[in-house]
Amino acid sequence: MPNTPVPANVIGLPAVSRYDRSDIMRAAVAHARQIIEGEREAYLRRWSGAIRCGDRRPAMVLPTWRAAMSEALRYAWKDAKKARAAMPASTGAPRELAAIELRILSIQAAERVTRDESAMLPALYARAAELSRAAMAHVHH
Repeated sequence: MPNTPVPANVIGLPAVSRYDRSDIMRAAVAHARQIIEGEREAYLRRWSGAIRCGDRRPAMVLPTWRAAMSEALRYAWKDAKKARAAMPASTGAPRELAAIELRILSIQAAERVTRDESAMLPALYARAAELSRAAMAHVHH
């Protein structure tokens, strides 16, 4: 294995700040296979005429699995960091969810509900469900 740093995957840090290393390794293996297959296809494409005619050509030299995994791990970590950066802030979703729940409760507790409030209620329920699903999915990863 290369000397790839394992950012924020140390014991003692909250689960929110950890990376899923098994997902990263699966992605790295897929990248490594693509790298090796890409090199094989490039060789066959480059030397296809010589192969068909039986002419002289250099031997096919593919990257070793270790070299391909080293490069693939760099790609996989970069993708994981990009995905983490694209993820919404962990504090923003609970705040928004709390605000929506408060709005729903205030509408339900009101003596008289206006048409606008009653029309707004299904959208609020849908947004609250979406945020809670996203929060639960984030916790399970």
